[in-house]
Amino acid sequence: MRIMPSIRLYVLLSMLLTGGGIIWGLSALSSYYFVSGLDISTRNSMLAFAYQQKNDKQFTFVTPEVDSIKKQKRTITYGLIKDWKNLPLVFQNTYKPSELVLDKFYKHLEKTSLFTPPKTGSFIIKIMKDNEIYYATLIISNGDKKINSISDLNNFVVINLTALAVIILFTLILLFVMRQVTLPVKRLKDWAKNLKNQQLSQDIPDFHYSELNILASLIRDSLDSVQKSLEREKKFLGYASHELRTPIAVSHSNSELLKKLIENNCPREKQLQVLARIFRANLTMTSLTETLLWLNRREGKELVARDLQLGILTEQLVNELKYLTEGKVITLSVETDHSSSELPEGVCRIITSNLIRNAFQHTTEGRVFIKQEGCHLSVINQNSLSEERIDVFEGNSLEKDNLGFGLGLSLTQRIIEQYQWQYEATDITGGKSVSVIFKR
Repeated sequence: MRIMPSIRLYVLLSMLLTGGGIIWGLSALSSYYFVSGLDISTRNSMLAFAYQQKNDKQFTFVTPEVDSIKKQKRTITYGLIKDWKNLPLVFQNTYKPSELVLDKFYKHLEKTSLFTPPKTGSFIIKIMKDNEIYYATLIISNGDKKINSISDLNNFVVINLTALAVIILFTLILLFVMRQVTLPVKRLKDWAKNLKNQQLSQDIPDFHYSELNILASLIRDSLDSVQKSLEREKKFLGYASHELRTPIAVSHSNSELLKKLIENNCPREKQLQVLARIFRANLTMTSLTETLLWLNRREGKELVARDLQLGILTEQLVNELKYLTEGKVITLSVETDHSSSELPEGVCRIITSNLIRNAFQHTTEGRVFIKQEGCHLSVINQNSLSEERIDVFEGNSLEKDNLGFGLGLSLTQRIIEQYQWQYEATDITGGKSVSVIFKR
């Protein structure tokens, strides 16, 4: 199974490798300069001793006790020798006269353990003095000693142990920092994973870092946008499934009826009447679908306005929807003017059609008054029948070719509110009075 990459592991390993490499590199550089410094100081002390002497000479001294408990002493012997055969055996056994280069510093360290300082250190320089070859030597001996404390450790070991301690400290600090960073990230992950619809309206928890708070806000806003989109889709499906049932049923039943009329060679006029009902049912479904799709997709977008005569549009829609008054006793009154305004025609057509259709559909016997003046549209429908007679009449609406558009004033109000137009609906005796001003 493939292991997915982790940002936490990647950052941790990158920082550890980088920090460890830098620390070990600086430790190696420190060791190099430590050794170089010792070599330079030792060489200078040997040359200073050699040039101060006139003839062969050896000078030995013992350092005082550094630690009274360990009784540790150090023996240091400087020498200036002309004859190779008179050199201490450590040099004769280690080097050959022909191998030594003039003025070059040579050293030999005798170690008993990697973790202890050298037991003996011997140093030699071949020099030219008074036109003669001399050998400047230095022997430092600690004698036999045991490791009793950390101070007995090799300086290189101390440097490496210090580097290791710094790396461990760096690792602990890095783990602490990573924990402080990853804990809020984990909280953010758990919060986003368990985020429910009910929590979208709640305040976002504080995740300590501003970047995480911004990310949490983006996540919440994104999920909120998706949720609103799902709600719009759900409303669209709910409206469509409920409102399309009647026109679909009308279209289906009249299609079967038309088929029988054709098979029985019925008069052409009857066939055209049935066909007209099918056509009107399709027209109703088209208008309903366009309304719902516009409401679902066009929210939050700018309207494209043009010079529109709202009076002419109202008269056209009244003529198109007059079939809804067939079989009913309705007194229709329409008052319009010929003023024009900058309005979006498509939306005005949808709203006006919905209001007029609603008035025609829910008036069984009574009056419908439609008045348009400038950008102001009023639609009043009032039934003169009792509620019982209205219910009986509307119960047979399918037989009377009432297509049951039924979007209702609530859907119309939602469309109007989207564009902040002025809207008012008032219940009156036997009906409703609706007023729309197509201006903000």
